Amino acid sequence: MKKEFNVFGFKFRVDKLLITLSIALGLFLILLLVDMHITDVSWYGVIIGTGFVVALWVAVQLSSFRNIEKDFPFDLILWIFPFAIVFARIYYVLCSLDEFSNFWDVFKIWEGGIAIYGGIIGGLIGLIICCLIKKKSIVACMDLASPCLILAQAIGRWGNFVNKEVYGFEVTNKAWQWFPFAVEVNGSYYLATFFYESILNVGGFFLLTYLIRKCNIKGIVASTYLIFYGIVRYFLEGLRIPQYILYIPGTKFPVSQAVSLAIILVGVVWLCYLLISHRKKQNSEKGETI
Repeated sequence: MKKEFNVFGFKFRVDKLLITLSIALGLFLILLLVDMHITDVSWYGVIIGTGFVVALWVAVQLSSFRNIEKDFPFDLILWIFPFAIVFARIYYVLCSLDEFSNFWDVFKIWEGGIAIYGGIIGGLIGLIICCLIKKKSIVACMDLASPCLILAQAIGRWGNFVNKEVYGFEVTNKAWQWFPFAVEVNGSYYLATFFYESILNVGGFFLLTYLIRKCNIKGIVASTYLIFYGIVRYFLEGLRIPQYILYIPGTKFPVSQAVSLAIILVGVVWLCYLLISHRKKQNSEKGETI
């Protein structure tokens, strides 16, 4: 029996994998018993937490491709996680002020109300602060974080399935009332937008993982993430029912679509700059060797 095997370039130690899966199964069974016999378990939170843990493991595996020490992702997560949660809440609150009757309701995050774009902004702030303190390359760490982030997003979207939320328009044609095209909620079927995003994000993860391994230009992975996820979120936001859309205060334009357009633009400009700079550098080096 092999002691180690590779899947898409990721190394797995058989003994450690079995131990990890055993612990994960044990924790799941404990949570299931608690949910059934003691109190309700926030499965959404469990799924989000799982996404962070998997993302951390991926970061350790990919760190060498940006010359980052394997233990540095543990420093990063200590800054990224709290900033991501706080800003995900702030983003939601600012776009939904009419939902809060008093100031203290803002802190009741256990009642729901976080937004992924706020989490990304907060996570970026945490990453920048950590890199400045530890004197690491911000762009290199952004490259490292990008495939990990989009994988965590792919996993986290299944929290919407558990909560039966963030779905799209109602599907009235019975021929299309099946999962994964549609999801049943209270007897009706709706577009399973959470599933569409999860699958697209998995595709994005493989794309970004390929880029970080094959391309040494710092910033390529992060800029591609901005373009890819911005496009995905822009179009899927248009499929959601109004109940699950945050609007720019005072308008009827979805704030997530506005942010998506902004990050697509930033990503395209950044990517073009990197490619042009890299081409000029190559031409300059060729000229020096002639």
